[in-house]
Amino acid sequence: MQKIAIVLAATVLLVATAQATVVTVSATGEVMFNGIGDPPLNSVSPGEQVVMSFAVDSDNFVDGIPGDTRGYEIDQSSFSLSFSGGLDVGLMDPFPDGRPPYFTLVDGFPVADGFFVS
Repeated sequence: MQKIAIVLAATVLLVATAQATVVTVSATGEVMFNGIGDPPLNSVSPGEQVVMSFAVDSDNFVDGIPGDTRGYEIDQSSFSLSFSGGLDVGLMDPFPDGRPPYFTLVDGFPVADGFFVS
């Protein structure tokens, strides 16, 4: 399994949909560094614009994520990661380690505030 090592500066926009518990997360930014050597992600260049988007159900979460109180399970079918150079990727299904991917807003994390996707 290859891990993504793309560093990007991003802004997160949270949009609640008509259903009270479903939230669409959209992060936009610029690729700062790409340390991936294998295709197709090795084609992503620093400076490319990137958009990551997915949905979470606010009723579907796990407690005890380090640096925060809860992580929200990502709807895997809604996930997209698109680069301005033309590459679009999604998530593996099923997820490789058997646990669903999740999204966490981070406040006071030892490394940085913001968010992470695991």
